[in-house]
Amino acid sequence: MSVSSATVQSQTVVLRRHGGMTTGSSDVVVVGAGLAGLAAAQLCRRRGLVVTVFDQHPGGRARSDRKDGFVFNRGPHAIYRGGATERVLRELGVTYSGGPPALASGAILVDGRQFAMPATKSAVLTSRYFATRDKVTYGRFFTRLARMDAAQFGGVTVSEMLGDLTDRAAKVALMAVRTATYAHAPDVMSAEVAITALQAPGVLYIDDGWQHLVDSLAEGIDVRSESVVTINGGVVTTGVGTYEAPMAIVAVGSPAAAARVLGRSAFDVDSPIEVACLDLGVDHAPTKPVLMAIDEPIYLSCHTPMARLAPPGCHVVHVARYLAPGDDDAPDVLQDQLRVHAARNGITEQSIVSSRYLHRMMVSGALVTAARGGFAGRPAIDESGTADVFVVGDWVGPEGQLADAAFASAYAAALRVCAKLKR
Repeated sequence: MSVSSATVQSQTVVLRRHGGMTTGSSDVVVVGAGLAGLAAAQLCRRRGLVVTVFDQHPGGRARSDRKDGFVFNRGPHAIYRGGATERVLRELGVTYSGGPPALASGAILVDGRQFAMPATKSAVLTSRYFATRDKVTYGRFFTRLARMDAAQFGGVTVSEMLGDLTDRAAKVALMAVRTATYAHAPDVMSAEVAITALQAPGVLYIDDGWQHLVDSLAEGIDVRSESVVTINGGVVTTGVGTYEAPMAIVAVGSPAAAARVLGRSAFDVDSPIEVACLDLGVDHAPTKPVLMAIDEPIYLSCHTPMARLAPPGCHVVHVARYLAPGDDDAPDVLQDQLRVHAARNGITEQSIVSSRYLHRMMVSGALVTAARGGFAGRPAIDESGTADVFVVGDWVGPEGQLADAAFASAYAAALRVCAKLKR
């Protein structure tokens, strides 16, 4: 789809406020200004459509916050290289910089002992954690992984995919899956998700945080901070008035929120992916840039200096626990676990300059499960229940996960809207 900035006359669509006063016009309304909503809006705008976006908190889960000189994303964010995120941002001319995590210098934690991260072939061969048989099965698995057709594993669980590995090799592979997918549900999650993530040519931490992407995508977009009550066809009812347009896109972040706005029954999806996250600004680098626990789903990664997020000499470190469906530990319990893990890596209370804890933070609106056949089992963009209204988000469509799913579904919806309006 071309994203030329040619100006064309929009279809006449009225915005009605108190008493029916006409105050504006749009070709398409977008409800939600997270990555998916902003990307869809920008793609439509670049084709000459007039777009109005509604969101009281633009950016959604991609917002970054500045605190005490540190830039905190909402937990550990990274762009998958080679996926829909990069593809759509490139088409929109959104540029960014940053660097990859220092996995090769990281460590795994087993029973309180640290071992070198088996992130390269040589590290696997020299690993003091792996026995010879572990090294063989682990190496064979990742050799096969490179050749796997992820789509063929939609109905296979992660546990089933790892079934031929030795116990130690399976634990380390599961750690890699957790880190790549942000999910801890191996008995139900589709192996298609894990394979897709592990086959990606790395990830990238972003300079100035994901707020840079939000701001770039929002440039030139009319974003209104009115609360949306319902959407029916192209009619959006807010706390202020009613907006009408021939087309609408709902990008409100979660399946439950989308269903409420649309006034329809719940979408047929599984539980969300959630993490407990401790964001830290510290005055020195941790002992290891990455420390991943093997026996429990806990992760630590230093996002600086790979990305510009901290004052000179300081660092931003994210510590997270991947929550399995049904986990219900109290906030103080989970936060204590994360602080203990940080201390294992040389981060003391005295070295913490700034911090915040995010309890049960939603990573994705819905887990992709083998029971539903993998990505193909997610709702399609046209399953809003209303003609000419599309849904987008990280739980929608047959492509990608996390931000990749958000951008892929946004692109597909924008393409449909522009085709219907002949742009």
